[in-house]
Amino acid sequence: MRICILFIPRSGSQYLEEIIGSNFKSVLRFGELFIYPRQVPAAIKLLDSTDSANITVRLSVVSTISPHFTEIIDCLKRNNFTFLVLRREVSDTLLSFAYASESNVWAKRDSSALNKVTIHDPSAMVWIYNEIKMFDKRIEEMKVDYQTVHYETMVQDLEKIFNKKMDLSDTYIIKQLGNTPYNYIENSTAVSSFIESLRKS
Repeated sequence: MRICILFIPRSGSQYLEEIIGSNFKSVLRFGELFIYPRQVPAAIKLLDSTDSANITVRLSVVSTISPHFTEIIDCLKRNNFTFLVLRREVSDTLLSFAYASESNVWAKRDSSALNKVTIHDPSAMVWIYNEIKMFDKRIEEMKVDYQTVHYETMVQDLEKIFNKKMDLSDTYIIKQLGNTPYNYIENSTAVSSFIESLRKS
């Protein structure tokens, strides 16, 4: 089992990788190998030299790394990776990005309550929205066969893909804002209006 997760930041890729790894104990979780362009040659060399049959890798489909997509995908293909495309509702992705940027909490590792935050600079969401708009085009250009996992129905989607009941008892990452992210935003009305105008632009 060699799996590459293709995703947009704040769509739940860490959580997805965690579920797969906790349900298939022999899987090595390599995480996000290709964060910066300078990492690409070493990451490719690592994958080409790894003998393990069971690996997960996460690839953020964003502009900072897009010039290297061809060589990255070529490497993943020759190393027999299959692909999962992770999708999350656009507004929730934007809210998660805004919340994490404001609170500096990028992953939730326990069931304690999160604090509400005020989004002081909604324009920070513009970058991630532009990346979301390019996501489908970039996936198409990669010319890979893939299966889709939705953030909102992640466990059910994985159970269908792997034909196996997913056990969450050993996962240490949990959904940060769940499926109701506006509950964690103090100025939710203003942020909602900003997102609505952004999506109409």
